[in-house]
Amino acid sequence: MSIHTDKPASLQSEDSFQRYEFAKRVASIAINEDQEKSLIIGLYGKWGEGKTTTLNFIQKELAEDVVIVNFNPWLYTDEQQLLRSFFSTMAQAIDADIKSGKEKIAAMLATYGDAIGDFAEYIPKVGSKFKWLGKVGSKLSTVSIDKLKGRVDTAIRNSGKRIVVFVDDIDRLDIHEIQYVFKLVKLVGDFPHTSYILSFDDEMVAAALSPKYGGDAEAAGYNFLEKIIQVPLRLPNATKKQLSEYSFMLISDALKAAHVSDWEQSLQDFSEIFNTAFLPFMDNPRIAIRYANTLSFSIPLLMGEVNLRDLIVVEGLKVFYPQLHSFVRANPQVFLNSKNSLNWPKQNSDSAKEDINEHLESYPRQKKRVIFELLKSLFPQLSDIYDGRNYFEETREELMKQRRICSPRYFDRYFSYTVQKGEIADGYFSRFLETIETTSVNNIVEELQNMVEQYEPFNVLLKMRMYVDGLSEDQARKLALALSEIGHNFPIEQDLNFATTYSQSANLIIKLVGNVVENQCKLIRNLILNANSLDYALEIYRNALNTNEKRNFEKPIKLDKEHKSGLEEMMVRMFRKQVTDENFFALVQNHHLWWILDWWANGTQAKYLKAFLDDHLGNFDNPDFALNLLKVFVSTTTSHSSSGESVSYKSNLRVNGYAVLKSVVDLDVLNRNLESSYGNHPYADELSNASNTDRLDDSKMVSIFQRYLEEDRGKFNQ
Repeated sequence: MSIHTDKPASLQSEDSFQRYEFAKRVASIAINEDQEKSLIIGLYGKWGEGKTTTLNFIQKELAEDVVIVNFNPWLYTDEQQLLRSFFSTMAQAIDADIKSGKEKIAAMLATYGDAIGDFAEYIPKVGSKFKWLGKVGSKLSTVSIDKLKGRVDTAIRNSGKRIVVFVDDIDRLDIHEIQYVFKLVKLVGDFPHTSYILSFDDEMVAAALSPKYGGDAEAAGYNFLEKIIQVPLRLPNATKKQLSEYSFMLISDALKAAHVSDWEQSLQDFSEIFNTAFLPFMDNPRIAIRYANTLSFSIPLLMGEVNLRDLIVVEGLKVFYPQLHSFVRANPQVFLNSKNSLNWPKQNSDSAKEDINEHLESYPRQKKRVIFELLKSLFPQLSDIYDGRNYFEETREELMKQRRICSPRYFDRYFSYTVQKGEIADGYFSRFLETIETTSVNNIVEELQNMVEQYEPFNVLLKMRMYVDGLSEDQARKLALALSEIGHNFPIEQDLNFATTYSQSANLIIKLVGNVVENQCKLIRNLILNANSLDYALEIYRNALNTNEKRNFEKPIKLDKEHKSGLEEMMVRMFRKQVTDENFFALVQNHHLWWILDWWANGTQAKYLKAFLDDHLGNFDNPDFALNLLKVFVSTTTSHSSSGESVSYKSNLRVNGYAVLKSVVDLDVLNRNLESSYGNHPYADELSNASNTDRLDDSKMVSIFQRYLEEDRGKFNQ
């Protein structure tokens, strides 16, 4: 799962919105050698527009000898705490950089901060405009405070250093906290060669300050800001083209991470809707991240269960039009019928139209038109109600086959994952992850078993996938070992169109192994040995091989030929130890038995396989064993009905299956056993009529094998 954490960028290569040159210019102003006095720069931008990323870029452009101070005012609601914490933070940042004789500037700052904190109680909590400046100035005019400030000023000047202080997200503070910060930088932190870069949404801050400094008009708040901010700078807007490119990059990542084979076509099908219904109302990159994240969550969950294009659009409704998403979800009767439907009288059609029109009234005219066209693209039945077009029953059947949201059979699937029974709370799951590093694997196993019983395996695995990338090596290793111990109990669903919970758990284990840098091969060996069933051990190994073979996999598993050979020999020994005459074909799944027999026949233990097969086939009178052995190497096809049910059956003996079978057993011996019951070519019809995906009965399967055998003999005789 490709989940983006909304972590601000810090490298120029990550600049998707051409802010780096802007940041370079800000950095040059902040450290301008001609600037002797304290300088306050305001970086204005709305939520999600990239202020923190721009601050990171600015820091990257500051010279190495510049002292950088990052101050977070969120943690302090008391002014004394904020003042002392600020000077403490500043002191720590410059402690190793600047010294003045025997006394460090850091020590001076700490003393100055304590003194200022002691006087903070005199700063009034109420008032208007700048009356507090005179009162605070009088309190700070004592000789001790002046001397301390003067010594700090002199030391900074003599050091030749420049100090840049970054304060981010001021707009998230309440009005009193905002005042504290501005008082701090303007009144008591005005050191020479020091620049402050304050990041906030100017509209929010001005609106918050207006009642305090001049009434309800926003202009009063801006008048206050003008007295504080010396260089007001607005973050450059992200263009619609940049937002579009950024969005499609993230959506592409989500589709590729979900292994959507035709993801490029899916994007092309969706692009017109995105450009008309979503992009015009996107004003910051964070919305694109939220959209991509919801797709990363929903697509793997519903892949093969719904129409991908419709799912992408419906998830877009949730991000861009949340009220519309809730309205559609709560009113299936409004969208799923048409006037041509049975038992759908005209008054129902009129009622549905009224409901839709009433909801659309809450939107501006431009959005109303876009939303209406969007709804018609999802629900063609609306053409019956609004345009008088006929919605034929043949169309209904076709839309059902396409698993469209407008089909009553599939509508609920687009929303059910959001209200699944047993949803895991983030807080509970985070606490569980935090305990992993300090507890034993046995305790983790016990907690996981409790979790699976309460929330169901699929939900637990889905939640784990969201956190995999952030786990430490120790967390990943322990969690992988714990999962390997209980994964054999996970269900192998027969009615899913995507990977079973059993298979997904093994895949998650290998993702966890990807977090472990050293001794991956040793860990995989331990996982195989730790598994409580050989079949699950093989499932873990299969996922490790798949990852190892994908060069573009984010965290590939490093398995060389020697390690693979050793693991395969070990699993053959495990199979030999557990196998009996009765469970030979039931100990592991057919596709895993294929692997075991292939490794066994071509490894160091081949003589034991030959002896076993001789015991069962040597008398040429065991057609049941021979047929079951043949079936191991015949492909399995899973057919899905329109209702979501699936049926698995044997469909074809392919060339690669025949080749492995040939390496495992003497084919003439196998054939003589089959002939004892089925004869020669028991399937009467022409084999050429058989499709590669047709269900094979036993006779047809034997005939296809015998055809391969005859062709093989003909080549040998030539």
